[in-house]
Amino acid sequence: MSFLSSNIVYESKNIFKELKDTPFEKLDTKKKPNQKIYIDEFTLGNSLFLSGMFKFIQTNQYEPITHWEEISKEKVVKGMTRTECKLTAGKPINIRIMGSKERWMFNNDFIVIFEDEKVSSVLK
Repeated sequence: MSFLSSNIVYESKNIFKELKDTPFEKLDTKKKPNQKIYIDEFTLGNSLFLSGMFKFIQTNQYEPITHWEEISKEKVVKGMTRTECKLTAGKPINIRIMGSKERWMFNNDFIVIFEDEKVSSVLK
């Protein structure tokens, strides 16, 4: 896996209190040693972000996606998981839990009912 950070800028105020953006590659730690602090802080933040992301990936397993054909046709069908439904139709505008059922509404176009973690019906 690779990770690329690009277009990183350091934002500072000049003597006239105007904001100035300096691309990281133009920071000169030999002429201005205090600029090394900004590079070190960015590097630490990037490292912490990547560590957290890798830990998340290692510890969180997702259910397999089995309805690729329906997802590609943007068609919600019985048996889909919540994840597959979101991949197909996006985020619902309203979710209502009714006992053991869960109802997702999508832009007043259709409603999806979940039972036992799967789509049990699609109402148009």
